[in-house]
Amino acid sequence: MIERKGARTALVTTRGFRDVLELRRTNKGDLYDLQWDPPTPLVPRCDRLEITERISWRGEIVTPLAEDEVDRLVRIVQKRGIEAVAIVFLHSYVDGRHERRLRDLLRERLPELEIAISCEILPMYREFERSTTVVANAYLAPVMRRWFRGLRAELEQRGYASEPLVMQSNGGLASMHGAAEIPAKLIRSGPSAGAVALEGLSRQLDAPNVIGLDIGGTSADVALVWQGRSTLSDRNVPEWGLPVVLPSLDIISIGAGGGSIARIDEGGALRVGPESAGASPGPACYGRGGVHPTSTDAQLVLGRLGTELVGGELGIDVELAERAIRLDVAEPLGLSVVDAAAGILRILTDTMMRAVRLVTIERGYDPRDFVLCGFGGGGPMYAVDIARELSVPRVVVPRFPGVFSAYGLMQADVVYDAMRTVLREVGPGDVDGVEAVLQELEATVLEQYARDGTPRERVRFRRIAEMLYSKQMHELPIELAAGPFDAAALERAVADFHREHGRLHGHSEPSDPVTFVNLKVLGERLRETPFAPPAPDPFVAETWAHRPVYFTGHGFVETVVVPRSSLAVGASLDGPALITQKDTTTVLPPGAEARVVETGDILIEVGVGG
Repeated sequence: MIERKGARTALVTTRGFRDVLELRRTNKGDLYDLQWDPPTPLVPRCDRLEITERISWRGEIVTPLAEDEVDRLVRIVQKRGIEAVAIVFLHSYVDGRHERRLRDLLRERLPELEIAISCEILPMYREFERSTTVVANAYLAPVMRRWFRGLRAELEQRGYASEPLVMQSNGGLASMHGAAEIPAKLIRSGPSAGAVALEGLSRQLDAPNVIGLDIGGTSADVALVWQGRSTLSDRNVPEWGLPVVLPSLDIISIGAGGGSIARIDEGGALRVGPESAGASPGPACYGRGGVHPTSTDAQLVLGRLGTELVGGELGIDVELAERAIRLDVAEPLGLSVVDAAAGILRILTDTMMRAVRLVTIERGYDPRDFVLCGFGGGGPMYAVDIARELSVPRVVVPRFPGVFSAYGLMQADVVYDAMRTVLREVGPGDVDGVEAVLQELEATVLEQYARDGTPRERVRFRRIAEMLYSKQMHELPIELAAGPFDAAALERAVADFHREHGRLHGHSEPSDPVTFVNLKVLGERLRETPFAPPAPDPFVAETWAHRPVYFTGHGFVETVVVPRSSLAVGASLDGPALITQKDTTTVLPPGAEARVVETGDILIEVGVGG
């Protein structure tokens, strides 16, 4: 979607509203960049088509659907080679009959056309967010459906007969059939799998609050587990002006990773990322044609990486790294290569630290109440430095940092969801109406499970109400108590809203009425057999080495280099030290103390730097 490699898509909307995708919201990407250009919408203006119809916000038909205009739409779709159509009418979240009728008419004439309608994918008010979400779904659907067909055929050829399951952004799996229907639910599937793994790690370590920092080659993803559960959000924004408002685990992504390129900007300042060298050509030290310095080159120059990666399968060249840093950074700034490399890591660390602030301090959480989990290929290299910046007392490095997200995928199970806008102040006399809507949503979710052959008794529901004070613009999600929604459940939900509003914004107004905006239901399939993590790896006696490693405030320090497999359960290690394994290196600065706990994970007391 970011690379604009989806299907050619048309948007069909209520006459007069074709430019909703261009209007966006005012919170642009960079407030102070006067040369900044907004990202291109997924559907160009020429493919945004209008049709005469109008249903009011009360659900009254103001203008009937002009069925005589359908032939024109069909001709345009055929002539332009359009593969998918998103139908988004103004108030279809109240009454979707016009959207459904237009879909049926188009399918009669164009049976191969992929069609997405907003009243089924996202029956929510706010036409901009609804339009971008349904357009994204239509844009992805033909591509994903083809990919799923190819995967299924390959699996069947290899003798795999079961229904493949696909990770979703909401932290659960879906059948391949269900995923093909709403592929927009897959956009953040990779980072969400990492968040599921965090939940499992939280249970194993008996640490209810965990910050996850997943650093790869191009990006860093930050997730939060609070009181044992990943936090949910529907504000998934892959890029400015393209919100995908479907349930997702709350994850912040930034362009900072092992391949992030360091450069001098127009003002003469050092910048790192978001541009990345990627896997090919990769950092300069790989010797594959990369000429720009990256954070990996800086790590190598400072001794934090050895000259072999991936268990010796990839040799790297420190001279190529030094040359790239000298030409692009050190000489333009009048610095030594070492100082330039240290500056690159300092800037990248600050960038990642700000992302962690976004999901903690700026959302009302105190980082001192958390454990920071560093995973991905780069997470363990930066985790202790970032923890010290934010006063996080402990860091954990899981046993399989490089494949931690895949580890989470193994722990996930099938999750389906449904939602509806209600927009009303709810009093004790309205609880039956809310309960009726929640039951309808649960029935919708159970229909999806029935298609997979999952019985009702294996499904557990989570109910969520998105609420706000009157005259506010943005709602807060509040999880409802288990059981029927009655007067007691209403009282608790409102109290929880006031408390959450106070925690997040520093104030609450208990005397003000509260509006229920959206109701959501998540169905979670209970696993038949609980996931059991494998036993810790056996101890292997290996030789420990030493080499000079640069640490901020200390310069180069003679540092022990320890293979992780040589640390048995119960072993401890004081910094400065490097703990190496095939998929990452864990950096222990001076003052940090590490020990291997019973699960085989490394728990680090970060100590005080300086």
